Amino acid sequence: YPNPVADHLTIEMTRPADRIQIVNGIGQTVEDIIKPDQSAINISTGSWNKGIYVIRFYLDGQYAGVKKLIKD
Repeated sequence: YPNPVADHLTIEMTRPADRIQIVNGIGQTVEDIIKPDQSAINISTGSWNKGIYVIRFYLDGQYAGVKKLIKD
């Protein structure tokens, strides 16, 4: 949250992910967080271009889901 996002994104999880990958609209990875050790992660998005991003979550080495994010 928030969505749409301006300068900072917070991702809260009930179960820690193995990996969180954020990809822009043309398929480039803008963030790739391996083994985050917190249940809440703060990410600076100020340098990102405006557009649609995809957040991919991985648990136990497997793809677990996706969320769409809009950058204003």
